[in-house]
Amino acid sequence: MVVALPRSLGPVPLDVVAREYHESRLSITMNPVEAGADITDHAYLEPKRLTLEPVIGGWGDGVTNGFGSTRPAAAFEMILALQATREPFDVVTGLTLYSNMLIESIIVDRVPENSRVLWFVVDLAEVIIVDTETTPASADGGDASRGSRQSGVGNDRLASGATTDRASPTVDRGNTATPTVPVNDGSPNGTKNGSYLKQILG
Repeated sequence: MVVALPRSLGPVPLDVVAREYHESRLSITMNPVEAGADITDHAYLEPKRLTLEPVIGGWGDGVTNGFGSTRPAAAFEMILALQATREPFDVVTGLTLYSNMLIESIIVDRVPENSRVLWFVVDLAEVIIVDTETTPASADGGDASRGSRQSGVGNDRLASGATTDRASPTVDRGNTATPTVPVNDGSPNGTKNGSYLKQILG
């Protein structure tokens, strides 16, 4: 079973596509060395490119695909508006479905032979979309999550006793009063209060 998909340029249906140019390119970086051939250290796929040569007819006076007798002019305005939005869209071709495409250029060549149709060439390129991640900042302009982690580490260290009070303890140096020296008063014991040696030894 074969499923034929109608050609479309975003929301604009295409009656006929005269030509399709599909381009998929791989970029290979080359670095020169002192001797011998250049060496390859990296390769990456470039955005897909697509060139279409569609035809949108305006035959007859009846309404066709919603455009009527002014269908080519209305289709051209829709394609211009699609380009101006700068919003990625899908393109259905005879080979594959392209996603995230933007219109780079539109060329319309009007000659008497095709004055009743819109025959144009459109160049499209794939847009590479990546996701970004943001981290809320704290009041002082730093990383709030990092600040909370640092605070948590400090609290854990304090709770575990790793951080101690570095203030010098008060040292009790005792009584610094000058001791009383016994005085010799001429008594037989040699001092008023007895022998100095006796007082010391008890």
